[in-house]
Amino acid sequence: MVKTYSPPLPIRKKGERPEKCDGPELGAIFLEICQIFEQSPEIVSSKSRKREVVNYRRIFFYVANVLTDASCKAISQFMGQRDHSTYLFNSQAAADHFTSRANDFMDDWSIYADQSEIWKKYYPIKLTANSKKLNSAK
Repeated sequence: MVKTYSPPLPIRKKGERPEKCDGPELGAIFLEICQIFEQSPEIVSSKSRKREVVNYRRIFFYVANVLTDASCKAISQFMGQRDHSTYLFNSQAAADHFTSRANDFMDDWSIYADQSEIWKKYYPIKLTANSKKLNSAK
């Protein structure tokens, strides 16, 4: 299997306003992750600390951060009674895994990136928009 690597986009910090975008809904991202990894929504949104479940949640938080304009609080609450610090921690942990290339996370990410219709549809658009902003800032 070919491993797919998508470079991480910047993680929003607490209080930062997200850009407006016509991205996917949180529910669609969450259900797609559950479907790809053949897990029930109850398990993925549970408080389980099993490594694979934690990775699925981190993928959700990261993808929600990159592709939606939902607030930190909204993304955290979508996953069940969690506060914004859970979102910030998991989004940053996912981004850190990209740089460290943590094997178990990267294996799960490769599966998601290869099979996800949402990621394939929206990520190139978001990447292009961000690179235009970076180039105009120079």
